[in-house]
Amino acid sequence: MKILWKLFVTGAVFVLAGCASQEAMDSEPGEPAVEETRAEEPVVEPVEVAAAEPTLLDAEGIAVFKAGDGAVVAASGSITLATGGAETGRLIPTSSDSSVTLYVTRDGSIPSAGNNWGGPMDPANPQMITRLLEGTGAYRIVAELDGSYSEVLTAYVTWQHEENPVLEAPTFEVAGRRVNGSVELPVSDGSDEDLRLYVGSNYVGATLYISRDGTEPSPENFWKSQMADGTYVFSSEPTMAAYRIVAVWQNVVSPIASLDVSWIE
Repeated sequence: MKILWKLFVTGAVFVLAGCASQEAMDSEPGEPAVEETRAEEPVVEPVEVAAAEPTLLDAEGIAVFKAGDGAVVAASGSITLATGGAETGRLIPTSSDSSVTLYVTRDGSIPSAGNNWGGPMDPANPQMITRLLEGTGAYRIVAELDGSYSEVLTAYVTWQHEENPVLEAPTFEVAGRRVNGSVELPVSDGSDEDLRLYVGSNYVGATLYISRDGTEPSPENFWKSQMADGTYVFSSEPTMAAYRIVAVWQNVVSPIASLDVSWIE
């Protein structure tokens, strides 16, 4: 009986050893056994992205209109201005920040770098808005700096003729300096602004009638006629001229302005 029990135990050991040996042969020599795994799908939590807020230029008076007398036009405010561009008939874009660029529209649309009337404006030297005819208009202004914009301001303007416009005698200026009587000026081709003889009127929409031979100018007798806004004269050759000028607006004629000029090399 003892012999049979020893034989049974010995056989069991060989069977177990054979199974272990077979499992060892299932893997390549020198390589670890690989356990099969399956990657789980990652769980992605939804992320709420806040809407980007537009960057607004924000400062007192950064984009406003002023009247010619310096009065600030309130946001969405209404104002009545005189036609012809008198001091009381001017709408002037302005800003408290000299580094911005101003854009203006007059059709009610939102002004921007790609949508404007008159082009980009420097607050230090903006275009003056005037009108020759009676009527109404909605003007909008915005300030821009490095792609950021201010809020839009709207001014509602009623343009009206004055009953009795008062035209002063035209003025003469050279390089921003008022001149009168007689002066000597260098000849030029007109490209140098500091060498131009500017002629102005207190009504920028007035028509200037100019003579250069000392005769009295009128709408019927003149050498040249031009609108007062931005009018200048020059000579490319040495000569002398006796300029006499009147301004006319709504059939009102100003006093005569006189200046004798020697254009020299």
